[in-house]
Parts: sequence; C-alpha cells; structure tokens
Amino acid sequence: MNLKKYAYDMWGLSQEDQRRGNPSGVEMGLDLFRKGCLTGTEPLEGFNSGVNWAQAQAEWVEGMATQTQREEAIAELRAQEDAYEEELREAFQAGDRAQFDAIMAWPRHSEEDPEE
Repeated sequence: MNLKKYAYDMWGLSQEDQRRGNPSGVEMGLDLFRKGCLTGTEPLEGFNSGVNWAQAQAEWVEGMATQTQREEAIAELRAQEDAYEEELREAFQAGDRAQFDAIMAWPRHSEEDPEE
C-alpha cells in the first residue's frame, strides 16, 4: 500500500484528534488511518476526512498483509516526511493538498523549484 498518497489524510486525522483534546501528534494519524483501514469506516466519530474507507481498506488488505510489507510502507512514509517536514507542514497549514501531495510524490519533483 502506498501510505504516502494518504499522508495528508493522516495529518488531517491527527489535527482533528488534537482539536478534540487528544495530544496525539502526527504519529496518531497513522494509527487512526490504520483503524479506518481495518474497519473500513471513518475512525473519528462525526468527522469526515474525505477518505474512501472501503477503497483504503481494500488497498490495506492487498498491500499490508505481512509485517514486512507494513514495515516497508511505514519506513517509506517516514523517510519522505522526515526529508521534507518543513515543506509538508507549510503546505498542510495552507490547506494546499496539491502541493502536499507533490512533496510526498516519489521520486521527488522531476525538476526542483526554480528559486532553489
């Protein structure tokens, strides 16, 4: 499963969880996402993350069947987040899903931004 394509959703789940008073941090987003994938339903009651949970559940079942697959997918997600954390934070705070997803694309952009 390509967890990176759901990274924005995980950050959104974490943000909503924090808004509700749980000091979860971004790590909780992965846990909430996993819960949604396992149940096929929205993991936070009364919240609409916009994730198609039936589709995410099917991807989870297909691509996360073994511990090795899960560890590899999580490691890839974390490496990308670590490499571009500041850029991801800025895009998320601006609500710019397209920019966030572009940063999470692997390999990185085919060309770097001209101002860099």
